[in-house]
Amino acid sequence: MKEFFQKFPLWFWFAWVVVMILLIVNTVQGYSTALNAIAMLILTIANGIRIWKDYRYSAIIFFIIGIFCLIVLVKTSLL
Repeated sequence: MKEFFQKFPLWFWFAWVVVMILLIVNTVQGYSTALNAIAMLILTIANGIRIWKDYRYSAIIFFIIGIFCLIVLVKTSLL
């Protein structure tokens, strides 16, 4: 169990908890898709930063997904 917690840094756990709270609140309250896009943007960027040293190609894919979430956020906020 200790090995599992050493694999993920503390700042990533904090980002993950914030994202899960955002997604749960949005699911219960049904605010908007913009909140989901913000949550996914935070999570994909944090995960990309976390795995950059070991898995560079996967990190690049996470950054591309983050850009896609940002585009969705901008499109939904403009409509």
